[in-house]
Amino acid sequence: MLEVLLYQGVWAVWAHRVAHRLHRWGIPLFPQMVSQVARLFTGVEIHPGARVGRRWFIDHGAGVVIGQTARTGDDLTMYPQVTLGSRGCPADSTAAERHPIVSDRVVLGVGATLLGPIRVDGDVHVGAHCLVTSDVPAGQRLRAPTDHHPVSPRRSAPRVQPSQGVSMIYTNVTERGLTALSRRTTATCRPGMMRAPRCRMVPGMSVDVQRCLRP
Repeated sequence: MLEVLLYQGVWAVWAHRVAHRLHRWGIPLFPQMVSQVARLFTGVEIHPGARVGRRWFIDHGAGVVIGQTARTGDDLTMYPQVTLGSRGCPADSTAAERHPIVSDRVVLGVGATLLGPIRVDGDVHVGAHCLVTSDVPAGQRLRAPTDHHPVSPRRSAPRVQPSQGVSMIYTNVTERGLTALSRRTTATCRPGMMRAPRCRMVPGMSVDVQRCLRP
């Protein structure tokens, strides 16, 4: 039972009760101060002017935002990132109803957003990440549309076998070595020499090198 006291949603509800009472008494500044302190510690932002019902439960209330003229009924359940907001600010913002009115036994899923002066009747379940901008009759279950887009397989580059890579490197090194040896031997051997000490019979050697090696 004492574990409930550690829930940030419980502290947010208690802080709003105090801020709303100060707001109704007409005390300036202090309601907003209580609301801002509660927002810093709980992550739940509730305007002091919002009117909420009894047995209100906020589960993991991070990112919950409730506007000034919002009204909720009893047994309301909210999940993280729920927004009861407006779609604009009219000229007479003090008297106009700019936020939703939510009835009893409503569940608002993760990321649900209710905008404007709409009415959500009782026993409604608003699914995760739903955007609601019109009235919802009683007993409805709303679910956000999901689109599945097939992902084309990635084209992989042709793989070179290890044996092919080693063969290519060996062939390249062998050709370079033979070319360098051919040039060095050609420069060392001169006509009339019986056998140059640096000359060796190597397969693939140039004709000039083989000629200088003859007795």
